[in-house]
Amino acid sequence: MKLSLWGREQREEELDEELQSHLQMAIQDRIARGESPEQAAISARRELGNIPLIKEVTRNMWSGQILDQLIQDLLFGVRILKKSPVFTIVAVLSLAFGIGANMAVFQLLNAISLRSLPVKNPQELVEVRVSLNEGKTGRFSGSRPSLTYAQWQELCNTQEVFSEIFAWSNATFNISQGGQAQYARSLYVSGSFFSTLKIEPILGRIFTSDDDQAGCSTNVTVISHRFWQRQFGGQASVIGQTITLNNQYFEIIGITPANFYGVEAGKTFDLAVPICSEPLLNGEDSLTKQ
Repeated sequence: MKLSLWGREQREEELDEELQSHLQMAIQDRIARGESPEQAAISARRELGNIPLIKEVTRNMWSGQILDQLIQDLLFGVRILKKSPVFTIVAVLSLAFGIGANMAVFQLLNAISLRSLPVKNPQELVEVRVSLNEGKTGRFSGSRPSLTYAQWQELCNTQEVFSEIFAWSNATFNISQGGQAQYARSLYVSGSFFSTLKIEPILGRIFTSDDDQAGCSTNVTVISHRFWQRQFGGQASVIGQTITLNNQYFEIIGITPANFYGVEAGKTFDLAVPICSEPLLNGEDSLTKQ
């Protein structure tokens, strides 16, 4: 697990900015629920807690004292499968309320990169990053964390800290039915992906846990608003239609809101499919079986 290391002044500025951002979001949320601006500010400061203490604990985390223990608590003994091909996957866990001061501080640090996501309560998201050999795990490399599919399943079955947990992985699929290839930027996602982020479809439905069971009883996809407009002219009749992904037919079951671009700032996606469909789409090159 890694956190980027900056110069101390820059980190202090980031921390101050993050604390103020959380405070302002909490104030606005309370005002939206009917509190007066004065009462909202008082309640939000009380909810955030002792800011000097948070800063002190955070500085300790920068030195690695608390982070090392946090890593152990988060992973719950998840085994790092060395030298094994992996299914690059990102586990993002939604914090249950009232977990404790240390977890809240870790939440603040992670929210530096997560707070801009177009989802409800982005400040409650924590991203778990696992890396070996300076950012490389198995055959995949890059700034994003990597977990084997077996590790993801074990994490799902053993973690008891977080209220919800989901995973995703980037992919590219050929959506052409012949002739010149046409590619769509895609996501493999767990069945809990959209529900954890509180994303409601503008048409159709989102994935559920039933859509992401081993073997995938049905081939389904949720498409982005942008892709819906570009590829299908914004027609409501698209729900129930099929689209080919790597020469496999998938039924379109839902469309995401226009403001939801995914879970990586600066990137967009065209469509999402359940993780369980990976063996079908990758065939002999499937990574979830390894």
